[in-house]
Amino acid sequence: MLHRVLYGARARAKLTLQAVSERTGLTVAYLSMLENGLRRPSAATLPILGAALDVSNDELMDALAADNLMRAKRHKDHPPRPTPPRHCGSQCEEAPQAV
Repeated sequence: MLHRVLYGARARAKLTLQAVSERTGLTVAYLSMLENGLRRPSAATLPILGAALDVSNDELMDALAADNLMRAKRHKDHPPRPTPPRHCGSQCEEAPQAV
């Protein structure tokens, strides 16, 4: 998973989030969200991260693809809940009647 690859590379390089921020021009907050799996980097951001952390683009793309597969499987296993029908207000025959 991409967030683990990013965190692992940073830990192996003994870099702080601040140091990676300075190397990449990305904010510490954004980098933290990437490492915690709360955000996904754009295609333009991946090579910047790879260069700063000495990780190949192939490794980053493989990790991102694995995330995408897991996300697709999760959505397949748990389809979204159906939304309740909406009615058009008090003019609608289905609108609840005030008692």
